Amino acid sequence: MTKYDFSTLNDKEFEEFCCELLNKHFKLELQSFKKGKDGGIDLRYSSSKNNNSVIVQAKQYYTKFKDLFDKLKKEELPKVQKLKPEQYWLVTSLPLSAAYKDQIAELFEGFMPNANFVLGREDLNKLLNLHKSVEKNWLKLWLSNTSVLQRMLNNGVYNRSEFHQEKIIRTVKLYVKNKSLAEAGKIIKKNKFLLITGQPGVGKTTLANILTYQFLAQGYQLIYINKDINEAEDVFERDKDMRQLFYFDDFLGKTHLELLNNTNSSESSIVNFIERIQFSRNKYLVMTTRTTILNDAREHFEKIRQAKIDLEKKEIRLTDYSIADIGRILYNHIFHANIDRAYKEVVFKDKNYWKIIRHRNYTPRLIEFFCKSYNISEVKPAKYLAFVLNVLEYPEEIWRHSFTKQLRAEDRFLIGSLYSFGSNFRYLTYRFDSHIRMDCLEIAFNARINHEIKNNGHVRSTDSFNSSLKHLLDGYLISYVEKDTNSNLLGFINPSINDFLFSYYKKSKEEKWKLIHGAAYLTQLKFCYNKLFSFSELGFDVYEKETQTFIDHIQANSNRFLATIHLDERNTIPYHEAFSCELAELYYEFRFTDEINEQVNNQITSLLKGIDLNKINHSCYEIIMKIITETDEDSILEKYVIDNWNALVIGLWPHGSGGDKYEEYETLFKNYKIDLAAFVNQPGHIEMFYEGLKSKADDETISLIYDYEDKIKSVEKLDELKAKVLAVRSEIFTAFHLEDKSYDESYYFDDLEINDLITSNKSRKKARVKIDKMKQNKALENAKNMENFVDDLFSKID
Repeated sequence: MTKYDFSTLNDKEFEEFCCELLNKHFKLELQSFKKGKDGGIDLRYSSSKNNNSVIVQAKQYYTKFKDLFDKLKKEELPKVQKLKPEQYWLVTSLPLSAAYKDQIAELFEGFMPNANFVLGREDLNKLLNLHKSVEKNWLKLWLSNTSVLQRMLNNGVYNRSEFHQEKIIRTVKLYVKNKSLAEAGKIIKKNKFLLITGQPGVGKTTLANILTYQFLAQGYQLIYINKDINEAEDVFERDKDMRQLFYFDDFLGKTHLELLNNTNSSESSIVNFIERIQFSRNKYLVMTTRTTILNDAREHFEKIRQAKIDLEKKEIRLTDYSIADIGRILYNHIFHANIDRAYKEVVFKDKNYWKIIRHRNYTPRLIEFFCKSYNISEVKPAKYLAFVLNVLEYPEEIWRHSFTKQLRAEDRFLIGSLYSFGSNFRYLTYRFDSHIRMDCLEIAFNARINHEIKNNGHVRSTDSFNSSLKHLLDGYLISYVEKDTNSNLLGFINPSINDFLFSYYKKSKEEKWKLIHGAAYLTQLKFCYNKLFSFSELGFDVYEKETQTFIDHIQANSNRFLATIHLDERNTIPYHEAFSCELAELYYEFRFTDEINEQVNNQITSLLKGIDLNKINHSCYEIIMKIITETDEDSILEKYVIDNWNALVIGLWPHGSGGDKYEEYETLFKNYKIDLAAFVNQPGHIEMFYEGLKSKADDETISLIYDYEDKIKSVEKLDELKAKVLAVRSEIFTAFHLEDKSYDESYYFDDLEINDLITSNKSRKKARVKIDKMKQNKALENAKNMENFVDDLFSKID
């Protein structure tokens, strides 16, 4: 039997739920009344003789029975006596004993025939067991079902905050169901893949989490991905028959800088994995990213531009939210907020809610911010509306007051250290790369503290790291335990903190250099240089001077900096190789003028000479390939690469991956004007390169089939596609005088239901016209009715 306490519903939702359930069971044909104007009526049935034939009062209570009974006696009984219904029902979320029901029935004697007209929590759960269709209609109920929650927790990611019971319940409570959920569900069901895009704070992650909860409740295993898509590939390969949902939150946000600076391996891997998902039977993929970043990626990267991502995209825009949706989101947050009633009353008073709902910068994230007690601890109720409107007016600044005025210096040091790891932190590739291993963060924090003590007279407090950590958890930071390594990880609780810190450090040269001088890890320095130094903003002279200052700092202190890529538990390497690779990569970032380039080329060449290619991992491979692929003409680095060509090419090859490796080598040989085909066909090289060619050919085959699938409207078109596949594969192999011995046409085409596919493609245009017409009709909602709904919603505060 289900055991809901109905706390995931707000009071208005509880009334709507009671109306649906009672109508279903008792055939009452109840009507819902405007909130706050009921005169003692939440729901009623009108007969020809009495407009108030049946009256139902729905009371959402979680306090003591005495509080409910006193309220009924003082406020509701006089209303009922005035309305004189033939039947009066009371429905409440409070558990009621038989004795309590008798007391209520006695109170309303003459209007309530007996205690059977009082329904408590247990009665509602019994009725739900009889009417599963009602339960299914209420997403916010069944996602909080104990057995469903347990399935979600069992299939989720161990100790990850999004999938803790408390976080699931809170997400469900605050979620407002709207058309985006249904549309997103249709897209992922049809295409196996869903890309949720939108501006910061509009609800991308919330929608993705709700979809994920639904999949988990149905028994799917969750695979949470970070930028290393190869890890997802490994899991895919191990469990081809398992039902799995792959979830990649903010996927371009994490890889954006790396994609812009590196080769096309990351974009290829992402696109190829999407295509693999779409050809699978029981795998699904949900991804989120910011709209601006997706547009930027399309502009820069051919594979992402060519991939048919748009067809499966579900973009969350504020225009997707009706006025009613926006009002319900605000009401839901206010209703469930753990803040004093005085603050809530400010929003309800004089229709102040419209100032929030109609604000041009309204987003659910900002609403969440000012509904948290932590963020308004120093705001008096009388100043609450001004605070809220200021948050909306200057959304980037929502953290500034807290960061600069409320936090201790050591708290700010810890936050700065965490921020400086940014998206370049490499060692942990299966989770958010903005989540840092606690032991590494503590080392970085101590380095910053020591810098402040030495240079700025700071006096260290007792147990400073743990003290700051305790102070910042839940307000700024979240923590969880990484399942595979049992490592404690830390990250920011909200992406908007990163946005604020970026602005904060960009505007303050002093704070920016404190961050750099207090860094312990090479990856911190790389992030700070790439993120906080902009040629377009600083201008030539200042940028050159700042870059030289940065190089001087590295050269003077290189022995005290630490590497991270050797910490990858899946692919550990000696520290010397890790440090040399990371330091070489950092120097490579400084390329600018001829004078600076000469310095960095000398440093990089010296570092590469000391690296044993037999001892590196894939991260080192990526770094070295990036460095040697684009060198300055006639530089010492170019000469080193040419003089050691065979050793570098053959030594790096085992550490690359898939078809991307082929493309990386093709670019490398092209840049140095060396014949790749001739090199491949040297004795002992064919076997080494064949697998790379095969992987590229397989990727191209999948891409072609996916691109042409919805164009197949006849058997002849299918034959054209097969011929195209053969031609493309042949071109890849014959360019190197090799034969494609691996292609099996049946593997790719036997599962295609050709007749169904042809019929579907022919009818798709008609279906699209019909869908467009439905969308147009939905867009013609009456704005005045929407406004009335919002006014009714906020007409009283319980």
